This record gives sequence, structure tokens and C-alpha cells, in this order.
Amino acid sequence: MNRVILRYVFCLAVCVFANHATHAKSKLQMVFRLDDCYLDSDSATKKILRLFIKHNIAVNVGMIPCNPQLFLQAQHPDTLYFHSQIEIIMHGYRHKKITEGEFKNIPYWLMRQKVRAGTDTLNEYGIYPLCFAPPWNAYDKRTLELLRENGLYMISANEFGDRSNSDMLYLPATCYSVQDAIDQINGKHYFGGVLVLLIHPYQINTQSDLLLLEKLLLLIKNKNIETLRFTEFVKRKQNISAERMKLHHQPLIYGLRKLQIMGFNQRIYYDYLVVYIINLIEWMILIIILVLFHIKFCVTKSYYTTYIVGIVLLLGVMIIIPKREDSYRWALLYKTSIIALFIWVNNLLQLRKKSIPKQAR
Repeated sequence: MNRVILRYVFCLAVCVFANHATHAKSKLQMVFRLDDCYLDSDSATKKILRLFIKHNIAVNVGMIPCNPQLFLQAQHPDTLYFHSQIEIIMHGYRHKKITEGEFKNIPYWLMRQKVRAGTDTLNEYGIYPLCFAPPWNAYDKRTLELLRENGLYMISANEFGDRSNSDMLYLPATCYSVQDAIDQINGKHYFGGVLVLLIHPYQINTQSDLLLLEKLLLLIKNKNIETLRFTEFVKRKQNISAERMKLHHQPLIYGLRKLQIMGFNQRIYYDYLVVYIINLIEWMILIIILVLFHIKFCVTKSYYTTYIVGIVLLLGVMIIIPKREDSYRWALLYKTSIIALFIWVNNLLQLRKKSIPKQAR
């Protein structure tokens, strides 16, 4: 067992140094998402956007398209809202909760109507969003299909939404407080990733709130952290696929982030290569543990392993099928069941081999 632990630590150490070498200049990227925007008169939203423009930092504005006249004073492309550092994304339609949200578990015809009306309304004002941010992070499989039909190929919600559509791109929010983002940036980062900060105008409506936000923007500049608009990930061909999101729900990476081990934490959406390697390490650990269990309790003590492993496999299948989307628990049981299946088949073959008389061979 000590050897297993040493191998685990060694593999993680290799990941740390490899990642450190490939991210020597900047280990962390940052994305700002400003939701619930109505850009009318001299609102808090305008003050926030002017702050981003002042420091030349990119921000993604989540617009509610139900009443565009409220947030567009003119259709001129060089207005505040069409600055080069600002990318407009579609944030729902009316931002009115129907069931669990505005775009989840509602009639298909209504959802389709909302998606089309939202994109058409924004298009009339020269806005062509490519990213969708569902209110309350609520959406389902049908939402993803309708977004693709209407020219939206990226979604930004949280890490726990539906990711079944492989044609969509996913970049979830990971941080919800300016102070929390400051603490994360000041911390140590051994692995590359993206910090996606989601804020709302009502969170930054006093002078002290604005000063805190400006402190964050200055910190980003001093630390030379790159801030990006959503579509820049596509232009750079950075992997923000469904697979990357899925890998963040594997048991080992989930535990490392949850317990903040080896510099991991839940505020960072880690690079695809990092989570992929951690996933491979997890497979290795599970295989070693199950094989050692098989050798110690089944081979040396001559227990009838076919039934033991078969029971493990059956229990795993019974549990994972009803809870297919149950995140890391499902992933752990799935992997355990797969490994147990191979051991089970191997046991059956060995028993069959032993049962054949030597003369028949």
C-alpha cells in the first residue's frame, strides 16, 4: 500500500512540474461575467463597465433581451456597450422564473419561442451573441439543442448542468465574490486554469464596492493575468468541451478541489490536460487497489472471487443506472464496476481453464 501512495505522489509531482513548465508566464486566466444588465441612464452597470474600460480589461455582459430599449441609448457601434473589451452574451429572455428557472422543464414550444425571440431582438440592434447564460443556471438537454439551432454554441452556467450535447462549448462560472477572487489570485497556483467570476450590478452599487472591484482589476494587471472574452477561447482553440467539464466531476479531482489539496480548489476551472492526467492517475489507483484486494483476500486466502466481484459489479450497476448524472459518485461506481468486470471475466476464464482436464488440453 505504501508503494501505491508513493506512485500517487510521484505522478502528482510530475503533473505539478510539467504544468509549471508549460505555464511559466501565467498559470491563471480570468473571465468576468456581469449578468442582469440594463444599461439605462447612469446606472451601476455603466459605472462598472467604465471601470473595466479604464483598466483595459475584458468583461462579458449578460444582457436580458426582453426590453432592449432600456439598455441601448443608440444604435451606434462606438457606444460604451460596444467597446472592444466588452462582449455581449444573451442572459435568458425576460429573466422570469417559470418552474426551476426560465429555460428548464418548460414546454418545448415555449422554450423555442423564448430562444428565438431573444436572439431576434438582439440581432435587430446589431448584437449577435454566441454565448448563452441561463438565469439561475437552469437549463436542460432541449435548451442546448435550441441554442445550437439559433446560432448560440457556448453556454456559461455552473459546473453541474447538462453536458450531453458534444456540439456545445461549456465555460461555467466558478467564483461569485470579488473578495473571493482577490484571495484566489493572491494564493498559490501550481496548475493552470480559468477563474470565471460571476457578478451582478446589485453586488457593486456603493463606492466601497467599486473600490474593491478596482482593487481586483489593479491586482490582475500587476500579476499579469490574462482576461478573456468568451469567444476568444474559440479563436485560440482552447479546449472548453463537454469532456473537460465531465472530467471535473471525476472522484479524484473533485476530492482534491473540495479538500484544497496540492493547491487545487473549486474556484478554478482547470486546464483539460491537468484534469485528464488526474483522471488517468485515478484509474491507476483504482486498478491497483482492486487488484491488491483480489490478491490479498481472494488468491492467497482462496476465497471464491467470482461471486465476490460479481456482487460488487451488480451493486455498482444497480446504483449508477438510476443516478447517471450524480456526478463524482456515479463516476467512481462506474469505474469500479468496469474494473470489477475485467477481474470477474478473468476469474471465469481461470476457473474454466482449471476445470479442463489435462488430457483434453
